[in-house]
Amino acid sequence: MGLNVSDPNAQGTSSSSSTFPPTRWTLVVAAGSGSGESARRALQDLLNIYEYILYSYLRRWGLLPDEARDELHDFYLHLIEHSVVGVAKPARGRFRDFLLASLQNHVANRRKRENAKKRGGGALHVSIPVQWEEHEGRFGAEPSSALTPERLFEQSWAREVVRTVVREVRKEYVTRGRTRLFDALITRLSDGSDEVKYVELAGDLSMQENAVRTAMFRLRAQLATALRCFVADTVNNAKDLDGEIGYLLHILGAPSPTP
Repeated sequence: MGLNVSDPNAQGTSSSSSTFPPTRWTLVVAAGSGSGESARRALQDLLNIYEYILYSYLRRWGLLPDEARDELHDFYLHLIEHSVVGVAKPARGRFRDFLLASLQNHVANRRKRENAKKRGGGALHVSIPVQWEEHEGRFGAEPSSALTPERLFEQSWAREVVRTVVREVRKEYVTRGRTRLFDALITRLSDGSDEVKYVELAGDLSMQENAVRTAMFRLRAQLATALRCFVADTVNNAKDLDGEIGYLLHILGAPSPTP
């Protein structure tokens, strides 16, 4: 993305953090607080963040689309019925690691669950809206890879973080009536080119070159600040922040996706 995310002093022109949903660990704690309606809503909000990542992991693991849908739905029910999320704590490590390990254990016990259903078990029914067609279309568009499903899970998480950050910063530009400016700038940041042709971009936007350079500088700063804000909500303490951002960018290894 061309972000200087290692700079803790990077500042945008407005507070990107104000547009983000409740923190990830806030949601985890709320989701694991009990079986009431508020806990279930928090769990749904939490799973929305990881929904595609979990689905794509199951597909890469070898499940067919219908099998992956059934497995993920059963996994959601398992999380609700047994209050599994309540076990997760910031001090015990990253939540995505906990969630992946829980899903792996769930998949490993498929045969036991199938036998239980035959005996009349599994009576819990909960409606959980999932964008199956959208997820499968997105999965089908991804390039093939020789990496393990676990490594691809990490890459999917990294891309989802960047997509979320870009999407949330874009909302600020939309609110200020500067959607066209944002889309033009983010396209140049996301195309993999190391050099932005400011003269050409200024002509496209009917702006002065210096004004475009300033706008690009501000956007980079906003994205860097927003990224740090998002990742800070997923780690246990501030000491882990730079390491987690560095790891995110390392495993990403590709130009950031546009919203």
